[in-house]
Amino acid sequence: MPGSRRNTWLVQVAGALAVSAIALWLTFRRVSMADFMQIIRAADLQELVPYLALFVLIQLFRALRWRLLLDPVAKLGFARVNEANAVGLMVMTILPLRIGEIARPMLIATPPRLTTARALPSVVIEHVVDAAATALLLLIALLFLPGHFRMKVAMKATGIAALLVSVLVLSWLLVFHGRGMGIASWAGKAAGGLKPAWARPAEHWVGSWAEAIQLPGSIASRVLLGLVTFGYWTCAAWSLQVLGGAVGLRITLPMACMVTGAINLGAVVPAGPGMAGTLQVSTILALSLVTLETSMGTRIAAFANLLWASQLVLQVAWGLLFLPSISVRQRLASLILNLFGRNGKEP
Repeated sequence: MPGSRRNTWLVQVAGALAVSAIALWLTFRRVSMADFMQIIRAADLQELVPYLALFVLIQLFRALRWRLLLDPVAKLGFARVNEANAVGLMVMTILPLRIGEIARPMLIATPPRLTTARALPSVVIEHVVDAAATALLLLIALLFLPGHFRMKVAMKATGIAALLVSVLVLSWLLVFHGRGMGIASWAGKAAGGLKPAWARPAEHWVGSWAEAIQLPGSIASRVLLGLVTFGYWTCAAWSLQVLGGAVGLRITLPMACMVTGAINLGAVVPAGPGMAGTLQVSTILALSLVTLETSMGTRIAAFANLLWASQLVLQVAWGLLFLPSISVRQRLASLILNLFGRNGKEP
């Protein structure tokens, strides 16, 4: 890694860690540490058993959805996708700045049939689908939350805006499905008009992405994609309710939808490993907006930190479970070299 590139990366990491530090300070600023530790020590660990079961379901739903999104460019077995998904999400959790986002496409790549560049658009579509789900979660929560809910208008506007953008992007994917070569040809001519040497690279690059950025072709696959996404986010909201019970915090379904949406929005902010600090702040902010009891502040902070720690530990443990796979280990080594060592070639 060249010196300037390494220095830029170190500055970005330092900034992300600073964001996490500030967010954690905000999390504990008005919290009694004695009360906080008492709540944590008194937590009902039996609630972690159903939470663990829901976590596994969430991982399987996410792997199945990714497999559906990869179908237009490569037909892969579920076991292979599940391995790459588990280890990739572990890498993304451990590394700051979410730079591990590239991990899953690199781990699933099997050139020449499936390169990292052709696998990457599936992750982009996944985020678009999740943005639509986040918007729906916020809007559903707003329908059922009490009238005293603060910032209701602002959150409603945010949800509607996110939903509209997501629907527009998904509509574009549906309209241009199967038209990759036409789009690539147009892009090549436009680039060639500026400089002839740019025509072929532009056509190749746009063609690869236009072919890869698409929803599953069949109606049945698209319906299954919607059902899997629904199952994924239903389990995510349900898991918050279960974990809340561990610290004596009653979280209704609308509140769980609100927290899930807030965490997704908070993920946009660059931070340390596992969204350290930003996840807690997002959770506390969401619950504080719908809870009038100020005495619940310490319990909410305990829940937020238990949620972060649980997700971090379980995501790493889930990734380690599939790490013994030889193919995954080889691709992970290549990924590490590309991120932190020499400039590697396409895995």
